[in-house]
Amino acid sequence: MKHISIVLMISLFAISCGKNSSGGSDGPQGFRNPVVSEDGAKVELFKMINKHRQAGRSRTLFRSVVMDNEADLHAQDMADGRIPYGHFGVQERCMRARRNTGGGNDCAELVARDQFNAQAAFNSWMTSNRFRAMLLDPRFNAIGVGVSSDRSGRVYWSVLFLQQ
Repeated sequence: MKHISIVLMISLFAISCGKNSSGGSDGPQGFRNPVVSEDGAKVELFKMINKHRQAGRSRTLFRSVVMDNEADLHAQDMADGRIPYGHFGVQERCMRARRNTGGGNDCAELVARDQFNAQAAFNSWMTSNRFRAMLLDPRFNAIGVGVSSDRSGRVYWSVLFLQQ
């Protein structure tokens, strides 16, 4: 019985050491799992971007299913290691988005990784003048949002903008 109690205490200690201050499990490099589903995170990020655009007097973006698919595929490809983290293939994504939405002009993309929720991804882009300008660019009126996690819990974000 004494042996079982010691094993149980060690197990509980090990479990509690794997928690961060917010109660979530630590992953690679202190990464915290998203607090909402991937679909919920996409909606949350979309709302944050539009709220910020409205405050900056930029027109509201509409969310395109076609562009969501492109952004999601990119996030999944990065998470699955099929392509490196970054903007590899952005010209093709933009070309497909234009073709499948009936046209368009300017197209741009933002990516992020390791942010544990939509607010953290949004904040990471807002700290860069270049990325903030892209979020507020009045030429864009369509958006696609993608998010995917790899096997170790690392989250990849992808946002595609299009002027239609």
